[in-house]
Amino acid sequence: MFRLDGKAAIITGGSGGIGYEVARVLAEAGANIAIWYAHSKKTHALAETIASDFNVKVKAYQVAVEDYAAVEKAVATVEEEFGRLDIMVANAGISTKAGGLDDLVEDWNTVRVIDFDGAYYCVRAVGLVFRKQGSGNCIFTASMSGHAANVPQEQSCSFGAAPEC
Repeated sequence: MFRLDGKAAIITGGSGGIGYEVARVLAEAGANIAIWYAHSKKTHALAETIASDFNVKVKAYQVAVEDYAAVEKAVATVEEEFGRLDIMVANAGISTKAGGLDDLVEDWNTVRVIDFDGAYYCVRAVGLVFRKQGSGNCIFTASMSGHAANVPQEQSCSFGAAPEC
């Protein structure tokens, strides 16, 4: 009932967790997949697995989502190699190991630029393609950590249970 045959999707943070599972689901529905990753050494093998499992085109691209010029270039490359773009899943995100009081401000800046700016950069760059095509879909994923403190698991914007905070 849900088919995406011939459609092309980019999934950021596609080398693991939610991103990888989204890539599999979209491929199962017939979409061709561009998996964007930051550092994973296994992404090309994962792309081959998805391509084999669902008989669709799947390619892995190392893209720094926090760099708008890199995102623009990668979007253009995917559009050229796939012939179109239909879906952008802005899924890339990181956290840090320390809570807000124990972390460095520089660590928060890194989280912010990847999680927030990176999502905007991706959707802006692909949105220009969607406007030209006359169609397209953007999907944002997020963690519940954005609104729930994961104590005792420290997150970059979690200040823990300290009563003075």
